[in-house]
Amino acid sequence: MLIGDPLLQVGFLFFVLFAGGLLAHRLRQSLAPIYILAGLLVHPLVGDAEVIGLLSTLGVVLLMFMIGLQFSLPNLLARRRAIVGAGVFDLAVNFPLGCALGWLLGYGALESLLWGGIVYASSSAIICKSVIDLRRSANPETEHVLSVLVFEDLAMALLVALFSGIATSGSLEWWGAGLSMLKALVFCTVLIGVAVYRSGFLERLLSPRPGELGLLVVFSFILVLASLSARLGLSEALGGFLAGLMVSTTRLRVEIAEMISPFQQLFAALFFVSFGLSIRFQEGWGAALALAPAALLLVGFSALGKLAVGGGVGLVHGLSARASVRMGMTLTPRGEFSVVLAGLAAAFPGGGGGTPALAALYVLLMSVVGAWLMRDSDRLYALATGGWRLPPGRSPGRGAVSAGGVAGV
Repeated sequence: MLIGDPLLQVGFLFFVLFAGGLLAHRLRQSLAPIYILAGLLVHPLVGDAEVIGLLSTLGVVLLMFMIGLQFSLPNLLARRRAIVGAGVFDLAVNFPLGCALGWLLGYGALESLLWGGIVYASSSAIICKSVIDLRRSANPETEHVLSVLVFEDLAMALLVALFSGIATSGSLEWWGAGLSMLKALVFCTVLIGVAVYRSGFLERLLSPRPGELGLLVVFSFILVLASLSARLGLSEALGGFLAGLMVSTTRLRVEIAEMISPFQQLFAALFFVSFGLSIRFQEGWGAALALAPAALLLVGFSALGKLAVGGGVGLVHGLSARASVRMGMTLTPRGEFSVVLAGLAAAFPGGGGGTPALAALYVLLMSVVGAWLMRDSDRLYALATGGWRLPPGRSPGRGAVSAGGVAGV
């Protein structure tokens, strides 16, 4: 029975979030995959709820804002070579791997390129939420994980434009992709320039105000930048991240983090449920089971690809073997960008050869498996290197969480 009342839909999903959260804590699981599974299961009752989609978009924007808020912009600019180096290595390993897997599964050239993007892109939303839940924000590998994610978000702006052109024309459209990347670079450069040279103006704009006025001006600032990013053909998430990066240059970062954190947690939970709602198998669960062998093949090789990235980046930057393994496992979950690319496949010649359904199952499995690998990465490393030595609930190197629960993320 479909729930038609939008207000009742939201209330029902809040209860689902509560029940899913209790289950996650009982099972000692990360919240993100539980919320995704909950969204998948309640889809027959909620359907395609537009209001939930809007709230989930707000959740992603606020999540990325909190991430950007915890960056040190001078440190980020100083580390630009490390970011590019780690990002290019990740792209060089996982994009060709995805293309090869697509070809191995019998897809044509265009679909295999699409699978390159689906396999390449980690889920910033799932990873950052799990880093917060697991209190790993101060771990030595976390800054390298975030470097890879920042590069991936920028690279995906190019890939989404590229595959949108393919979906429209049935062939490669490099002009649109190049224009999208140019817009991303200009947008980032302008906003970073404002943050560096006009931080005083930002402080006056966002300075504390009585009552709810301070919250309103901060929300307005975040959403205007997210909307401007979307208008330029980029992602709302990029706009949210840049808004946080700009605020991080001011003396208000801690105060604003405390103000925004409760809203970010609520709407981020709605994002994961909405993501689960977007996953559907047109021919039922029988079709999903038929796709399981191919999905498991993709899951296995995708995890190995990210482990290779963790190992390579760790070797270059002097991380310990444990931290390198943790980094690779942290990068494992796939999510929002993979779903976007899978949706574009439906407009490919021949409907993408069944790519959307297989990609949906793949992303669901990767979100669950990836969250498990993140949670138990230290245990798995200890087991692989000589025994199960870590006591329950302990993970070496976990950092403290400061105001807003996102210190260092």
